[in-house]
Order: sequence, then C-alpha cells, then structure tokens
Amino acid sequence: MAQKYQFPKLEENDIVADQTSPKCNVKLCSNNDVPPSSVIRACLGPSLAQVFFDYTHHDTIKLLDVLTPLKTSKACFSIPSERQLSECRFIPPTDHQIVKAFVHQNILGEALLERVKKDIEESLRDKIERQSREKFHLYQAKKRREAELHAEQLHEKYENYIETVQHELQKQLELVHDLILETLNIQLYKLQLSNYRKLYITNKQKEGKNDLNSQVEWSQAAAECAKNIQKAVVQERINVTNEMMRKMRAEMTHVVQSLYKDFEELFCAKRDNIIADFNQIMRGKHVKLKKEMQEFKEKVNRDLYIQRRQFEMQNTADLIYALCLERLRNNREKHIMHKYFQQQINEFYELIVRLKDVIIAMRKEIIDCHIEKKLLNEEFCEVAKHFQKFIDFVFRAMPRQADYLLPLELQRVIRPDKDKEEMQKIVE
Repeated sequence: MAQKYQFPKLEENDIVADQTSPKCNVKLCSNNDVPPSSVIRACLGPSLAQVFFDYTHHDTIKLLDVLTPLKTSKACFSIPSERQLSECRFIPPTDHQIVKAFVHQNILGEALLERVKKDIEESLRDKIERQSREKFHLYQAKKRREAELHAEQLHEKYENYIETVQHELQKQLELVHDLILETLNIQLYKLQLSNYRKLYITNKQKEGKNDLNSQVEWSQAAAECAKNIQKAVVQERINVTNEMMRKMRAEMTHVVQSLYKDFEELFCAKRDNIIADFNQIMRGKHVKLKKEMQEFKEKVNRDLYIQRRQFEMQNTADLIYALCLERLRNNREKHIMHKYFQQQINEFYELIVRLKDVIIAMRKEIIDCHIEKKLLNEEFCEVAKHFQKFIDFVFRAMPRQADYLLPLELQRVIRPDKDKEEMQKIVE
C-alpha cells in the first residue's frame, strides 16, 4: 500500500507576506480601509495574488478597485457621500449562511474537514482496490477459460486423431483378414485338388472293385473331405482372427499409450507455457495497475490540494468581501447616525438660540418687574406712612402709639429695619 500523500505545508510568507509590516497591517487597520489590488499583490506576491484574483468574485475585484484608500486620509473612517452610497451596492456571491459557514470554517470545521478528507481518501482507496481485485479476478477467469478451451481443443484433436488411427487400423486389419482368407481358400483348394488326385489314383489302382461302390465311397470321401476342409478353414479363420485381434489390441494399446503420453507431455508443456505467460502478464498488469493506482492517487491528491487551495482562496475572498460589505454597511450606518445627530445638534442649536432670546426677554421683563415692584413698594410705604400719620392725627396720639391699629403687613412695610433687628435677635 502506498504511503498516504501529505499536503505541502505553506509558509506564512506564502500566504501573507510580512504580516507585521506597518504598511500591510497597522496602517490599514488604523485607517480602517480596504486594501487595494496593488497592496494585495505586494503582500501576497505576484503568483499567489494572481491566483487570488483568478478565483475571486468579480464583485470583490470591483470592490477592491473602487474602495482604494486615499493617501492623504488620516481619519479613522471616512463617511462616503450619498452618490457613493447609491452607487456602491453589491450583491453577495453566496447567502448569509454560507458566508457564515466560511467565516467559521477554520474555527469550528477543521476537525470535520480532516474527517471528511480521510473518508474521501479511504473510499477512493477502497474503490481502487476493489476495482483492481475485480480486474484481477476477471483476468484470472479469462485465462482459466482460455486454458480450458485450449485443453478441450487439444482433447478433441487427439480424440479425432485416435479415431482416425483406429479406423485406418481397422481397414488395414480387414484387408489383411481378406488376404489371409484368400490365401487360405487357395491353399484349401490346392489341398482339395491334391486329395482328389490322390483318391483318383487310389481308385485307379483298385480295378477289381465295383464301379458303384467306388462312386459311393468317392462321394463319401469327398463329403468328408469337404467337411474337414470347412472345419479346418473355420478353425484357421478363428485362430487368425484371434491372433490378429491380439496383435491389433497390443498395437492399439501401444499407439494409444504413446498418444496419451505425447498428449500429456504436450499438455504439460502448454500448461507450463500458459502459466508462465499468465504470470508474466499478471506481473505486467500488476505493475501497470500499481502505476495507474499511484498516478490516480497523485491526481486525486493534486485535485484535492487544488480544491483545497480554491476553497481557501474563495474563503479568503468571501471574508474580504464580507469585511468590505460590513465596513460599507458600518460607514453607511455611521453616515446615517452622523447625519441624524448633526440634524439633532442643529435643532438643539436653534432651540438654544430661541431659548437664549426667551431668557433675555424674560430677564428684561424680570428686571422691569423688579423696578416696578420697587417703585410700588416705595409708593406703598409713602402711602402707609401718610395713613399712619392720619391715624395718629385722628386719634390724637403720639407717633407710633397707634401702630397696633395697622395690619402687620403695613407695620413690616413701615418698619423694615426694626423687623430685621428683631429677626436677628430671634436668630441669636
């Protein structure tokens, strides 16, 4: 089993170059601005930045090109104008849940991602092994079937050959049997002729006998001779047939044994050749399958690495896009809040101005009232004094003797200093 492919670890300089640089981190964070494409290219490098721009949403690229920070800007945030707020309206590439999932991917989903990758690798490995085993078994069955077919063909070939040999031997035996029968018939015919000749000679020598007796004896001798000849022919035929059958069986047994021996030797040689060819083909197939499996694993790992990088770049792009949208939304809210509070402040300023005018008018009225009150008090005091004099004159009393006839309020108005002295005494 091949070793598990490890994804190459990226250095921090490959992902974000010079993270502690004030140009890339502190300045942008302090200004609360979106980095332009030139700053991203300078921080990430040309190759990684090109990959980032290739796999980034086109709205994000437009956003990076549009929201370029001004070099002279020193404020923490800048409030865009109403025209920019109306123009800078972007549609997010994905919905809120997917963006939220991408944002929390590296926080909550790292173990889940590793487990999913392991499951994918194990399923791919099992699938490759299962396919290789199926191909191996199919190839074995194919070679076994070819060997069986070849053995059947050889068996049929040699059976046909044995049948033809048996047929030819049968024909040869029949020819030999016919020749033997012909020779036997010829010999028997010659023997019969010789016997006839001998009988004829013996008959000629016997002159004193009767012709009838000689003919009867001759016929009896001929019949007996014919029977003996037939018996001898049958017996000879049986003996010759048995002898030929014995020889034919021995010959056929020898031929069949030699054919079976040749067939076994040829079959063993063919089987060894087939096994050797099969082993060689299987070794080649195994090497080829192993190479294909290794290439497939490398391809799968390469594709997984590319997909991982694409997902990382897409995640980065989505984060940047979400950050830009969040900043844009915050700027819009800040602008609305600033506008609202500016309006409230202007209204408060107007209210303060109006209240100041009211306070000035009221102060003026109060001053006038105090002056008028003072004048009225003085006039009232004068009238009270004259009324006191009138009472003193009517009752012909000494001054201040008829004060008890006056109300307390008039007494206090006429004698304010005395009241103050009495109050001081009471306090003391």
